[in-house]
Amino acid sequence: MAVTEMGGLARTFLLLVFCQVYMHSHGFDFAIRSHSRDARGTSKHHQSCGVLLCTETLPDPSNSSSDNPRNLTSISISRTRPSVGGSHTRWQQLASVTPRQPALNRASDGVRVTGQMSDHRGELTLELFKAHDCHESQFSCVVVYVDSQGKTSVTKSIVGKEVDVQQGPNPQLGGIKASMAFTDEVPDDQPNSAITYAQVMNAFQSKFDSIQARLGDSLRDMENRLEDKVADMRGSMDNRVNGLQNRLEDKLSEIHNRIIKGFGQTQPSNSDGAKDNVQLALKIDEVENKLGGKIDTCINKVSSLENSCRGKENISSQLAPVIRSMKSMAANLSSYDESVAKVETIVDKWTVATTAEDATLTGLVSGVSSLYNLTLSLDSQVNSLTNSYAGGALVPVEEFSDPFGTGKKEWKLVFRGTAYNNIQVYPAYLYGTGIPIEVEEGCKQVTRSLPCVNHYRNGEALDNWGAIDEVLFAIYKDGQMVQNVVFNGKGSTYTNWFSANRVISSSWNDLNSQPHNYFSIKGHLNPSAGYTRRFHINRDYDRGCDGFQGWLTVKDSVISGCAAENTVAMPMFQYATGGTFAAWNGDRVDRAHAIGIFLKYE
Repeated sequence: MAVTEMGGLARTFLLLVFCQVYMHSHGFDFAIRSHSRDARGTSKHHQSCGVLLCTETLPDPSNSSSDNPRNLTSISISRTRPSVGGSHTRWQQLASVTPRQPALNRASDGVRVTGQMSDHRGELTLELFKAHDCHESQFSCVVVYVDSQGKTSVTKSIVGKEVDVQQGPNPQLGGIKASMAFTDEVPDDQPNSAITYAQVMNAFQSKFDSIQARLGDSLRDMENRLEDKVADMRGSMDNRVNGLQNRLEDKLSEIHNRIIKGFGQTQPSNSDGAKDNVQLALKIDEVENKLGGKIDTCINKVSSLENSCRGKENISSQLAPVIRSMKSMAANLSSYDESVAKVETIVDKWTVATTAEDATLTGLVSGVSSLYNLTLSLDSQVNSLTNSYAGGALVPVEEFSDPFGTGKKEWKLVFRGTAYNNIQVYPAYLYGTGIPIEVEEGCKQVTRSLPCVNHYRNGEALDNWGAIDEVLFAIYKDGQMVQNVVFNGKGSTYTNWFSANRVISSSWNDLNSQPHNYFSIKGHLNPSAGYTRRFHINRDYDRGCDGFQGWLTVKDSVISGCAAENTVAMPMFQYATGGTFAAWNGDRVDRAHAIGIFLKYE
């Protein structure tokens, strides 16, 4: 290695290089690299003397064979310098990246900081501009991890002058961090509450470090600005003093030349003239003395002003109150830590009480639901007994029917939706929700005038969907089919047959030629806004509620959407009455009494 630096800089560079610590087990690296000076051996303005780089790269969980992968939670760099007597001062954190602050880009107090972090990779770079940082300081990088079980671990490294291995890379973090005492791992037998507390304290420590770093940056930035201001004032006063001295000297020289010139023109030739010359010379001396006295007085005033300005260089004494305020803030933060622990205890007790109360409420809700279902079942049985007879004789319902009147009974009714019974159609079709075990015979057909207040679902047919040739969706009003769509059922499921690309024929002659923004059983769902539209075949929403248009919609909620959908009970079946789509707020729409889904098998 060729060393081109002068004196102590070369020795420091060699020492820092030999003190680098590389730990590649997890892609961890912490090093410092020195920068060279210019050819004249002097430091350029704002030229850095070294760069600290701390990186960590964890294996990609998708490519790792580990059963317990780890994530990064923080990367921080701290600094310490030897004080009088050779002992080190407290460690001061210079920068940190955490999940709450995953990116940094700032400069202050002779340090430029950049950094970024994700779950599996982090990098923190410090560019140093002050010579004592590059020559006399030690730096520590601490990386904290957490695994999928909540256990924490730490990787540490130190570089810089006179690395003390026995002392460790971070003997004193200061404030709350000293009391936290990071360990390599949380023991396996540690209770979950302790792990949670450790995570809470890690988050609190990250916040404290962030506040401490920002306060330190602000303090150092204030000191730099004061130093720059004092330097500017000193330069300005020096320029003014030099200009004033030059003008006074020029004026004195001009007066002196004029007097000498006048003296030469009035040179006497007798003894009386000699006396006059002596008196004139004395007056000249007196004028020079007076001018010199004024110059000395002005210089003394300027020197006094300069000394006053130099007094402002003692920034430490003026910033002492600020430092005391920061120490007081650190004590307040320690008190805040104790308050957080108390609040956590109260929250734990409140959580236990809430859990017990939630269990009680769940039991009450379950009891009410059971009572409601029992009432529905009893009501259904009564209706079943009543509706199963017409004039005292059973009314048989055939398994297959002829909804188109072709003379062939080849369609099997597997679902009937009944309007305004306040039982949602969508969950009733998918799972039978809200449908009693036994329903009225009138609900098993759509063309007869027998009473029906429930939906009907043939669970055997829907839950064993297969060998389907075609599916018929029919809309009924007053026992008559008013609109229908026939779908291709081959290779379908009981949820995807209702789609535009499976339409074979329809009573709406433009259903295949016009665009659709919705065509599905699930439809358009936004309960908070009142949009609960199932079995929804819609063309567009281009004009909003004032003119959105389509072919069919099933309103499965009483919450208002658009004005055209207002209903006091649900479900509501709304359809276009003509051979084409219609605007829902127009006069070519109507509301049906029932919908039916029929299957034709191969």
